[in-house]
Amino acid sequence: PGAAAEVTLTAGQRKACQQVLRKALEGGNPIKMDQLVPECKTEIGERNLTETHVQEMIREIEGVEEARGLWMATKTGNPKLDEYRPVVIKLMRERFSVTRDELVAEFVQALGSCPLTDVQIRTLMRQYCLRDTSNSGKFNFKGEL
Repeated sequence: PGAAAEVTLTAGQRKACQQVLRKALEGGNPIKMDQLVPECKTEIGERNLTETHVQEMIREIEGVEEARGLWMATKTGNPKLDEYRPVVIKLMRERFSVTRDELVAEFVQALGSCPLTDVQIRTLMRQYCLRDTSNSGKFNFKGEL
């Protein structure tokens, strides 16, 4: 087998792929790159599209960040929660896990207060964390360190 074919995307293909990426990220849930590449390949009909191509395109989208091998939008159209997303993403880069109280303390330290309801805090935690099964009250961040 020879080397992989060089892929040059048209402006239309790049735009279509970026629309797929925005749609995949709009709900706020972090997504692995290996989930995004097949969606872009299907949308633009380019089977030789690589993870490198998709990473280039996703980096061009404003308000998208990577942490722990996951890609996520910093803004989802929910202003109440969007203000707190950068704090959670920062913690994802620094820690393996967090308790609800630690998360609230980080919100207060970073933003001066945390007027979020319990439901809103749980929503953010569900998007970025998995409950630690040891019953320690900790939530492990999704992704890999």
